[in-house]
Amino acid sequence: MTRTLYTHRDTLRNLETVLNTGGETDMTVSVLLEGHLKDGERDGVTALLTEKFRLTKAFDGFHTIDLTYNVADPNNWVITERWDSKENYEKYLQFRQGDGTLDEVASVCRDAPSVRIFDIADTATY
Repeated sequence: MTRTLYTHRDTLRNLETVLNTGGETDMTVSVLLEGHLKDGERDGVTALLTEKFRLTKAFDGFHTIDLTYNVADPNNWVITERWDSKENYEKYLQFRQGDGTLDEVASVCRDAPSVRIFDIADTATY
């Protein structure tokens, strides 16, 4: 139980760092979340996130979301998301903090998942 609380605090600290950084606010963003599950948790997390993603798709500014697993390390997961803006993602993330999803995912991870937000470069005009 202590490890779960520690992991959750680390996850929130990582998210706060991401949300408090500056940057362009009117660009489409790509969000990359990555973590490592405890052994035996993959099926449960896949089912949980499949259900949670149904609601995600209704959020303002949402484009796409995918859960992928590393073929060389089946416990290593990555969620990739695309949003209209960092602000749209922040609103969604606040919702997920409040509804307990972050706690649920953190409780089955070995360490705190990382969260990174990227601006998407428009390479079509180059």
